Amino acid sequence: MVIVYADDEPGVQRQVSRALQARGHTVHLLNTGSKARLEADTIRLRNLVRAGLKVDVLVIDGHNLLNDEHGRMLVDMTPLGVLNWLQHNGLNTGCHFILYSNDTEMVRQAQDQSDVKFAATISKLGSQGGLQALLSSIENLQALK
Repeated sequence: MVIVYADDEPGVQRQVSRALQARGHTVHLLNTGSKARLEADTIRLRNLVRAGLKVDVLVIDGHNLLNDEHGRMLVDMTPLGVLNWLQHNGLNTGCHFILYSNDTEMVRQAQDQSDVKFAATISKLGSQGGLQALLSSIENLQALK
């Protein structure tokens, strides 16, 4: 499966990416840690999608809010904000969405919202258990494909 993983923690991105690649998945990273990185990664992904890349799963961290030096929000990095950002940039391709976040309240809210239907909402806390739940969710989606 082709997976895009949006997160602001490069170490977590590397760990998750390696685990997914070890299971045969193709992973594209979207760094949400800074506006410049997010924009550069978005342009790269947009070009890949325009060239025919079909994204199967989008994994969103959604914990970080990008702010300018005055504390004003630049990009809403909540799950719905990330989805809106991707859709605005032509990257919301009808794929499955998984929320994978440290923010347990955000996970709970995502489970209750009707705007976006997440295939799974997973807490990263207890990282190995969270990672295993993420891998299992992706395997379940792959079985449905």
